[in-house]
Amino acid sequence: MGIDRPEGVIILFFFFLFMIYILDLARQDRSVLGKSPDATGKGITSRQILQIGAGIISLFIGGKWVVDGAISMATAMGMSEAFIGLTIVAIGTSLPELVTSVVASYKGNSDIAVGNVVGSNIFNLLWVLGLSAVINPLDFQVPSNIDILMIILASSLVLVALVVGKGLQIKRIEGAFFLLVYFGYLSYLVVRG
Repeated sequence: MGIDRPEGVIILFFFFLFMIYILDLARQDRSVLGKSPDATGKGITSRQILQIGAGIISLFIGGKWVVDGAISMATAMGMSEAFIGLTIVAIGTSLPELVTSVVASYKGNSDIAVGNVVGSNIFNLLWVLGLSAVINPLDFQVPSNIDILMIILASSLVLVALVVGKGLQIKRIEGAFFLLVYFGYLSYLVVRG
């Protein structure tokens, strides 16, 4: 069980199809992707570039500290690599996305918050997984099947919430339910070790 190089190439192919679709969508009609309510039409300033650059560097350093420290702590406690990857490393690498989405949502830019989460997951599943498999085939252990089923369940729950809810929104109660499901899964991982 695993993802070998040819499968990695196929996954990358779908990533590039997705990128072509997004770029074509943006080129056809910029309004389809939405316009920021704060847009002034003045163009990009050097201050904005510096802010983005400083933010990226800070997120990288902060994420590295969280991941390195957590891995050292988990290894000292005798936890498995799978547990470390599914919990500590995943949380550490998701912190920038969490901060970005929370700030965007708080400022009323829900499109950025949702786009960040959806784009990040597509990027991770297609680009990161595909490229990793091309560089070195990935082996899966049988317990990983539960983790893959969790990805499918989580994606399905988001779709159900959007279809059932009013106005294509995820309400607070649904967000709380998602957190409950996540903490339930986290508890399962702790028990599994």
